[in-house]
Amino acid sequence: MSGNAIVCPEIIRKRNGMPAPFDVKKIRDAIRKANDAARVEAIAPYQFEKLVEAVVEAIPEGKTPDVEQIQDLAGVASASGFRYLIGEFPVMENQLKWKSYWPEIADEPGWNQSEDVMARFHGNVTETDEGYKIKTNIYGYGRESFDSLKDFILDGEINPDKMEA
Repeated sequence: MSGNAIVCPEIIRKRNGMPAPFDVKKIRDAIRKANDAARVEAIAPYQFEKLVEAVVEAIPEGKTPDVEQIQDLAGVASASGFRYLIGEFPVMENQLKWKSYWPEIADEPGWNQSEDVMARFHGNVTETDEGYKIKTNIYGYGRESFDSLKDFILDGEINPDKMEA
């Protein structure tokens, strides 16, 4: 954030057309709920506040916005769902060469994994009797997302029919 307080409209028009005091907390709550529903990593506090600030700054100055205008701000053409799963793969004790890379198993006092990672995933690496399990992210996109992803393909194609289980 720029250090200055966010300048908000005083009034917002509710869905029923009635005016109500604008409450930036509701913008924060909506962004937080959307982030939680997406099941992705938490937004860093700085990024979160920048996002709230960007939403509020996009409201035309001197105008009384309505709820739909805020939900349909310019720049968001569409949203597609995806599934996000935490996967993990096993690594035998003798195969893991860089134990110092992960704070959970590094055995270095004072170097700890972030509280958020520990709370959400119990760390990125867990020790087992056979060795370790390393967490990895698995994303699954719906059919409606494939067209928008085609622009990012350097070679080959995305074929949803071949990808379905």
